[in-house]
Amino acid sequence: MQDLGSLWDGPISSGITFAEAISRDGSTVVGMSRSPDYQWGEAFRWNATSGVQGLGVLEASHIASEGMG
Repeated sequence: MQDLGSLWDGPISSGITFAEAISRDGSTVVGMSRSPDYQWGEAFRWNATSGVQGLGVLEASHIASEGMG
């Protein structure tokens, strides 16, 4: 098991990050990282070299994005 980190500053209890998909060779993971108040979420991509990287949202009016594979 690997700690993916978080897009949000603070202790582990300040949000949640969860994986939705993993590449065949296990080198890349995508998913969602939720804010501490669970009102905002952002898709992410993770790999061992770069760590967790936010992918943004498609439009400013949306409050969440999610990577699913």
